Amino acid sequence: ALPARIRTVIALDGNGESEITATETVFRTPGGGEFRLKALDGTLRFSPGSARVAGSIRIPEFSWSAAGNEWVAGNLELTIDVTRGAARLGLGNTDLTIGNLRIARGTEPEKPALLTGLALKTNTRETGGRIDTGLVVSVKRLEYGTTTSGPGRLSMRLANLNAAALRQLEAAGRAPPGDGLASLGKIFNALTLLAADAPRVEIQELSYQTGGGEIRGAGALSIRPDGPTIGANPLSFLSLLTGEANLRLPASVVRGALAREVGAELDGLAAGGALAPLSARQRERVIAAAVTERLAAWAKSRYLREAGDGYVLEARLADGVLTVNGETVKLPFSLPGG
Repeated sequence: ALPARIRTVIALDGNGESEITATETVFRTPGGGEFRLKALDGTLRFSPGSARVAGSIRIPEFSWSAAGNEWVAGNLELTIDVTRGAARLGLGNTDLTIGNLRIARGTEPEKPALLTGLALKTNTRETGGRIDTGLVVSVKRLEYGTTTSGPGRLSMRLANLNAAALRQLEAAGRAPPGDGLASLGKIFNALTLLAADAPRVEIQELSYQTGGGEIRGAGALSIRPDGPTIGANPLSFLSLLTGEANLRLPASVVRGALAREVGAELDGLAAGGALAPLSARQRERVIAAAVTERLAAWAKSRYLREAGDGYVLEARLADGVLTVNGETVKLPFSLPGG
């Protein structure tokens, strides 16, 4: 257990406040890993019955290491202001910031990745029995080897989640293992109720700045509320999914990723004795030729379309049919209408 000191004061009206402090602590896992917490301090305020909890917790540094891999995070702060809502969900705001995060892999300890200015923010609201949740993840800078990239931002939203359906799903998940088909039926009914409100997941913004340009994207996936119940035909339920997505990649990012992929394949062949050693110049020529060939194959398939100084992917799902840049893609399962 965490050797923390907690001082709690509760007023006559039931409101209270807890001050939490902890000194440096080390936990060791059975597998040989180690978790180290340098210190912790924070304050949490709560209403009667903890219906509302607000406050912040700060950790100057924590680290985790195992199998030669190491993660070290500094200047963490968690701020919350949440209330207990429908389906036992915490409604309100949660903000987590990490000043810096260093990740070193055991295979390449001399090439750690350093992320600066990480932030994760959530916002959950309930209106008329419907839950909406927003999520924003951002980073100011990423340093790896000799390359630096960033900033980056991902903004997502879950909308029109039926609170009653979420409560039913939670209850079905707590059912005893022997419930079997009865629990499955309850899950199908809950999913049908969930679908009736046209739930929607959106990637409102994907943006990441690289040395060769910006990666950009957006998308959404939703359920049409005018179809069959999932209990009647689960497969036809999938045909109610509708969505669209777009992604733009700078040419240098695509070529760089393909070059690394080809380089890894060459290393594998050489290690297995299937390829004679190549000089640096020969290796460079082989990789360049392979990258050009694969880009041409992608262009022919139209799954990645060249546009200006980059490449574009535009996808659409409707009536059980998925298209990418106007070309129909065969799905691993057959959807009604597809």
